Amino acid sequence: MIVDPSKTFGHFLRYVLLRLGYNAAHVESADEGLKVIDRSRPSLVTCEAHMKEMDGMEFCERVREKKYSPEIPVVMVSVDGTPETKLLARKAGCAEYLTKPVTFRTIHDLTERHLSFSHQRRHLRARMSLKVMVDDGSGEREMRSATMSEGGIYLCTDHPAKEGSKLGIKLLLPGLKSQISLRGEVVYCVKDDNEDISAGMGVKFVGADENLIALLRNYVESYLADFLPEPPDG
Repeated sequence: MIVDPSKTFGHFLRYVLLRLGYNAAHVESADEGLKVIDRSRPSLVTCEAHMKEMDGMEFCERVREKKYSPEIPVVMVSVDGTPETKLLARKAGCAEYLTKPVTFRTIHDLTERHLSFSHQRRHLRARMSLKVMVDDGSGEREMRSATMSEGGIYLCTDHPAKEGSKLGIKLLLPGLKSQISLRGEVVYCVKDDNEDISAGMGVKFVGADENLIALLRNYVESYLADFLPEPPDG
């Protein structure tokens, strides 16, 4: 959840998180942020240090006091980078302090540090709908991707292969002339659609050489950068 009085920055940060594969909500006041925490208990909260009704320090203290939310990390993301404000934020229980502007790499690294292991994305991951040909040994099937990183891909399908299954994967990345061939292993399956993700399977790339990994890494970073607006200062 993003608590920030700036609509511009809130929309920017929410867009970054969505592109990285996370659900995110933006509210403009600390009071509304506390209400959302009561209702949904988000996995991570960012807030601005300076807000009208309640500053970020008091907001952080209020989160820490709530019965069900002391374990939720609150990260201050503010235009104010002074040592004094950072110290006050730490004393209030802030998990980390970032100074605006921020980039998609900054936010990705932030989620790695503060989200639980089950929600982490070790590699920079982007929402990306691509046509993918998948061979499980019985023939090729066409699927669509939901997300992709240098380390793996999530494929949407009502009939996922079993965990541990080995797959052949072929895809053509927009802007590249040649089709890419990869080997993959199914690491988890989602049987039914839910609010977070469609039914399908998470596939880890295996046996890819360093050049191919570097190509995928650079492609994902460029893909994200092409779709992101300029980071606002506040």
